[in-house]
Amino acid sequence: MFADGYNLDQVAQIRGLDHESIIGHLTRAAETGLATQPEWVLHGDELRAMVQTSQQVEEMDESKMYALLMQQAHPAKVAFFLRTRG
Repeated sequence: MFADGYNLDQVAQIRGLDHESIIGHLTRAAETGLATQPEWVLHGDELRAMVQTSQQVEEMDESKMYALLMQQAHPAKVAFFLRTRG
């Protein structure tokens, strides 16, 4: 549905699911190699901040980056972002 242009609120309403469940489904899809985009869940300042943080701490261990990202967004969004970044 996201690939067809639906946003998170629309998918939640159509599917009768909460945002966290949908993000979990997208994360599992990304883990299995299906095409996903961080923009399907993250927007504007939130996405920019997460991209910037991940670029700044690329040299650090993943747990440090995860801790910094957790300060910026919901855990489900962080997990999805980490699965979809290239």
